[in-house]
Amino acid sequence: MNKKFFAAALASALSLSSVAAFAATQSDITFDAWWTSHCPGIALSDDTVTVTFHDVNQGTTNWNNAIFVLYNGNGTVNGDGYAETAVFRLDNWGWDTNGGDTGDNYATLQANGITFTSSSTCNWDTFIADTQAGVDVTVTATNTSMTVVSSNGINYTCTYPSTSWLSLGGEYCTLSSINYTYASEATNTADATPVAYLAAATVIAGASVIAFRKRRA
Repeated sequence: MNKKFFAAALASALSLSSVAAFAATQSDITFDAWWTSHCPGIALSDDTVTVTFHDVNQGTTNWNNAIFVLYNGNGTVNGDGYAETAVFRLDNWGWDTNGGDTGDNYATLQANGITFTSSSTCNWDTFIADTQAGVDVTVTATNTSMTVVSSNGINYTCTYPSTSWLSLGGEYCTLSSINYTYASEATNTADATPVAYLAAATVIAGASVIAFRKRRA
């Protein structure tokens, strides 16, 4: 959860993480302040999962876009047994909970068993405007690696110790048309249609926790 310049006090105040809630007929999920809501976890294994969505920056900075939370636990960010592996952002930045990041502290990140390789070709002078206009994102992930590619030129791959869950989130951004497909399903034409999110919200102890289900798109 650690973010550059983010106050640790907020983290301790959230005993439960809000899980992004949206109606079955609603295609958009808007994330507001940092670490206040997350999508339900997508299970990771050696069966590659492909996640696609549309990202719109609703803020004024390059980090007002999607984030990718890699973690172990019960499937819910900040839920029972939550143990964070790393967090990566759409704007070529990531970190772990042990002082490593993809910038000046990359050696620490590597020492913690995480690597980050970028071949991004995006125009950083127009990155904010490009994402405010909206970009398409494709994420392919297993329990030990993830690749993130966007229509404006983001392209990076990270590897990490075995991890059970991937959750989408963000800060002042909107994600829409979120779908995912496992490679093993794609080999069967009956199951090749991506899975789309559907959800209904329940409020528990001041945090939105979702009764989550899925359907074929």
